[in-house]
Amino acid sequence: MITVLSGTLNLRVEHDSYIVHEHNTIYFINNNSHEYINDTNEDILMNIVVKYENL
Repeated sequence: MITVLSGTLNLRVEHDSYIVHEHNTIYFINNNSHEYINDTNEDILMNIVVKYENL
């Protein structure tokens, strides 16, 4: 789960891209190939929560 606190995140998961704007949250399965991209000149502040199953 990623919540963007400021800025705009371009998140690529497998072959799909998602634009996550400030104050929005996205959920995805993180064992898929993923990449965090900043396409702007401003910093991105985000909160990332990783949930592990069966620990």
